[in-house]
Amino acid sequence: MEHIGLNVLREIIYMSPHSVLADPAKQKEREERIRIAKEKAAGDRQKKLEELRDAQKRSEDFRKKQEEDRRRKLLESRKRDEEHRHTVEERRQRLLLEENVSQLHHFSKFSTFEYMY
Repeated sequence: MEHIGLNVLREIIYMSPHSVLADPAKQKEREERIRIAKEKAAGDRQKKLEELRDAQKRSEDFRKKQEEDRRRKLLESRKRDEEHRHTVEERRQRLLLEENVSQLHHFSKFSTFEYMY
Protein backbone atom coordinates (compact mmCIF):
# COMPACT_ATOMS: atom_id res chain seq x y z
CA MET A 1 0.00 0.00 0.00
CA GLU A 2 1.47 3.37 -0.97
CA HIS A 3 2.10 6.01 1.64
CA ILE A 4 -0.46 8.80 1.62
CA GLY A 5 0.94 12.14 2.70
CA LEU A 6 -0.87 14.88 4.57
CA ASN A 7 -1.11 17.00 1.45
CA VAL A 8 -2.97 14.24 -0.39
CA LEU A 9 -5.39 13.84 2.51
CA ARG A 10 -5.97 17.60 2.64
CA GLU A 11 -6.60 17.59 -1.09
CA ILE A 12 -9.13 14.77 -0.73
CA ILE A 13 -10.91 16.46 2.16
CA TYR A 14 -11.02 19.96 0.74
CA MET A 15 -11.62 19.01 -2.90
CA SER A 16 -14.88 20.43 -4.12
CA PRO A 17 -17.34 17.66 -4.95
CA HIS A 18 -18.61 19.73 -7.86
CA SER A 19 -15.23 19.76 -9.58
CA VAL A 20 -14.94 15.99 -9.08
CA LEU A 21 -18.39 15.30 -10.47
CA ALA A 22 -17.51 17.13 -13.67
CA ASP A 23 -14.72 14.67 -14.50
CA PRO A 24 -15.44 10.92 -13.94
CA ALA A 25 -11.71 10.12 -13.93
CA LYS A 26 -11.12 12.61 -11.11
CA GLN A 27 -14.12 11.22 -9.24
CA LYS A 28 -12.76 7.67 -9.53
CA GLU A 29 -9.30 8.85 -8.46
CA ARG A 30 -10.82 10.66 -5.45
CA GLU A 31 -12.82 7.57 -4.45
CA GLU A 32 -9.69 5.44 -4.78
CA ARG A 33 -7.72 7.86 -2.58
CA ILE A 34 -10.51 7.89 -0.01
CA ARG A 35 -10.62 4.07 -0.01
CA ILE A 36 -6.84 3.84 0.42
CA ALA A 37 -6.92 6.45 3.21
CA LYS A 38 -9.68 4.54 5.02
CA GLU A 39 -7.80 1.25 4.65
CA LYS A 40 -4.62 2.84 5.98
CA ALA A 41 -6.49 4.36 8.92
CA ALA A 42 -8.11 0.98 9.67
CA GLY A 43 -4.71 -0.71 9.44
CA ASP A 44 -3.20 1.87 11.76
CA ARG A 45 -6.01 1.36 14.28
CA GLN A 46 -5.55 -2.41 14.10
CA LYS A 47 -1.79 -2.07 14.59
CA LYS A 48 -2.32 0.23 17.58
CA LEU A 49 -4.79 -2.26 19.11
CA GLU A 50 -2.30 -5.09 18.69
CA GLU A 51 0.43 -2.98 20.29
CA LEU A 52 -1.86 -2.19 23.21
CA ARG A 53 -2.76 -5.87 23.64
CA ASP A 54 0.92 -6.81 23.56
CA ALA A 55 1.74 -4.14 26.14
CA GLN A 56 -1.13 -5.32 28.35
CA LYS A 57 0.07 -8.93 28.11
CA ARG A 58 3.65 -7.94 28.95
CA SER A 59 2.40 -5.91 31.90
CA GLU A 60 0.25 -8.80 33.13
CA ASP A 61 3.13 -11.26 32.75
CA PHE A 62 5.39 -8.88 34.68
CA ARG A 63 2.85 -8.56 37.51
CA LYS A 64 2.45 -12.34 37.66
CA LYS A 65 6.22 -12.82 37.83
CA GLN A 66 6.50 -10.22 40.60
CA GLU A 67 3.74 -11.96 42.56
CA GLU A 68 5.41 -15.36 42.11
CA ASP A 69 8.75 -13.91 43.23
CA ARG A 70 7.09 -12.32 46.27
CA ARG A 71 5.44 -15.61 47.22
CA ARG A 72 8.66 -17.57 46.66
CA LYS A 73 10.63 -15.16 48.85
CA LEU A 74 7.95 -15.32 51.53
CA LEU A 75 8.04 -19.13 51.52
CA GLU A 76 11.84 -19.12 51.64
CA SER A 77 11.76 -16.71 54.57
CA ARG A 78 9.23 -18.87 56.41
CA LYS A 79 11.35 -21.94 55.74
CA ARG A 80 14.50 -20.22 57.08
CA ASP A 81 12.58 -19.06 60.16
CA GLU A 82 11.25 -22.56 60.75
CA GLU A 83 14.72 -24.07 60.36
CA HIS A 84 16.13 -21.49 62.77
CA ARG A 85 13.39 -22.22 65.33
CA HIS A 86 14.04 -25.93 64.94
CA THR A 87 17.79 -25.44 65.45
CA VAL A 88 17.20 -23.26 68.52
CA GLU A 89 14.77 -25.81 69.95
CA GLU A 90 17.25 -28.66 69.39
CA ARG A 91 19.98 -26.65 71.11
CA ARG A 92 17.66 -25.83 74.00
CA GLN A 93 16.73 -29.51 74.39
CA ARG A 94 20.40 -30.52 74.24
CA LEU A 95 21.32 -27.95 76.90
CA LEU A 96 18.46 -29.09 79.13
CA LEU A 97 19.56 -32.67 78.73
CA GLU A 98 23.16 -31.78 79.53
CA GLU A 99 22.01 -29.84 82.57
CA ASN A 100 19.89 -32.78 83.75
CA VAL A 101 22.76 -35.19 83.23
CA SER A 102 25.08 -32.86 85.11
CA GLN A 103 22.62 -32.58 87.98
CA LEU A 104 22.16 -36.33 88.08
CA HIS A 105 25.88 -36.82 88.07
CA HIS A 106 26.24 -34.26 90.85
CA PHE A 107 23.52 -35.88 92.94
CA SER A 108 24.86 -39.32 92.30
CA LYS A 109 28.22 -38.30 93.76
CA PHE A 110 26.56 -37.22 96.96
CA SER A 111 24.29 -40.23 97.11
CA THR A 112 27.15 -42.64 96.79
CA PHE A 113 29.11 -40.67 99.36
CA GLU A 114 26.32 -40.99 101.91
CA TYR A 115 26.09 -44.70 101.40
CA MET A 116 29.76 -45.16 101.73
CA TYR A 117 29.85 -43.76 105.30
